[in-house]
This record gives sequence, structure tokens and C-alpha cells, in this order.
Amino acid sequence: MSPRELQTYCYRIFFFVLAFLILVNPVYAQKSASIATYHIIENSNVLDGYIVATEKEKFLISNEAYQPNLIGIVNKQAAIEIRLNNNPDSYPVSTSGQTYVLVSLANGDINSGDYITSSPIEGVGMKATVPGPIIGVALEDAANPDENTISKVKINIQKDYNIDQYNAFGSTGSINPLFGQGFEFIKYLLGAIVLIISLLFSFLYFGRLSMKGVEALGRNPLASRRIQAGIILNVIMAISICLIGLVTAMYIIRS
Repeated sequence: MSPRELQTYCYRIFFFVLAFLILVNPVYAQKSASIATYHIIENSNVLDGYIVATEKEKFLISNEAYQPNLIGIVNKQAAIEIRLNNNPDSYPVSTSGQTYVLVSLANGDINSGDYITSSPIEGVGMKATVPGPIIGVALEDAANPDENTISKVKINIQKDYNIDQYNAFGSTGSINPLFGQGFEFIKYLLGAIVLIISLLFSFLYFGRLSMKGVEALGRNPLASRRIQAGIILNVIMAISICLIGLVTAMYIIRS
């Protein structure tokens, strides 16, 4: 392999990794600003937007009003999906970020800022009007004359406990949705900073070392084997740091 070919090969690897890290699921990213991890759910019929709870270390679809241990939302359109197994009974579950949830209007119309909790309908949420566990905060309105209508509402996942149906604004069961989004914004910002730092460090430092190795290969072809090994090692280190930065950023966002 000539020095020019090796240099071209290194550039291709760098740009491939960069494109992969930045453009992960770009279509889904426009629909749901969240990360979903696959979990085995103990139910036969699992739909996108269902509310998920935990019981004895198992994941199951919610089936009662104000169900305890609400954990997340089944989200098949997450920006990033993490799958560690190929079990057909596993489904993507988002535990933070913004996504859509199925809701019933049996407890009244939903306004932006309302608490959302589980309902007696399997997997479906509703407006929280009394103290109890909640899964998030509505980011848009939902209204229909037919209270039996099931629709989807975008929420900010915010697992909490509604200790009082009245808030500082004097409205029933509502909070300022920007309050919950503020913490999410900080997490996404920190995750982005970590990812950018890892990308810059890997490409600027190890990329520079790799380019110097290519130049050394042209000056000293007799030591080509050792120089090529060093270049490959630098490329591997750069990719490893990028992946570590990506995993760390996802952990910060999901925490």
C-alpha cells in the first residue's frame, strides 16, 4: 500500500465514523427527541405509545390508573435505539426525552402542561387530576367531544409523583412544560459537549499522529511495516474514543 493510498484510507475511516456518529437515525430524530433501549415486555400486544411499568424487575404494560413504578414509553421512532439482544419479545422503551404517548380523554381534555399518568386502559395514559405517580408532562393539547377517543400526545417524560393537583400557577394538574424541558435541555447539552470534545480530541490528536505516520512512511519506506502498524493503532484509538464519547453522551441523556 502506497503512502497516498494509506492516507486516503485513513481519511475515509475518519469521515465514515464522523458521519455515523452525527447522522444516526436522522429521520427518527425529527420525530422523537429521545433514546430507546430494548427491553423484554411481559405482554403479548405491545403498541407504539404504550406506557411501561416495572414489577419485580420485569417490564410490563400499565393496566391501572396511577400505577406505581411507571418507567417509560414504548417508542418505535426514537432518535437512537440501543439493542443488546435479538429477543422477539423485546421492544424499544424511552425513559427520558420527548416522545408520543397514547392517551384517553376519560379524565378530561388534556392541555399543554398537564401531568400525564396511566389509566385503567392497558398501556394508555390520561390526565392526572389527583395525587399519584405520573409518567410525564403534556407538550400539546388533546380534546375531543367523545371521551372514549384514544389519541397520541407529545409529552416530556418526567417520572415523578403528583403530590398536589394544584401548582404554583393555580391550575388543576398542570405545570409549566418548559420547567421539565429545562432539565432535559441541560442533559442534551452536556451530552453534546462530551461528544464534540471526544470527536475533536480523537480527530485532531490521533488524526495528526496518523498523518505524520503517513509522511514518515514516504520518507522511510524500509520501516513501512512498523509505521503502518502505528497508523492503524492511531486509527483504532480515534474510533474507540469516538465510541466512548458517544456512549457517555447517551448515558448522560438517559440518566
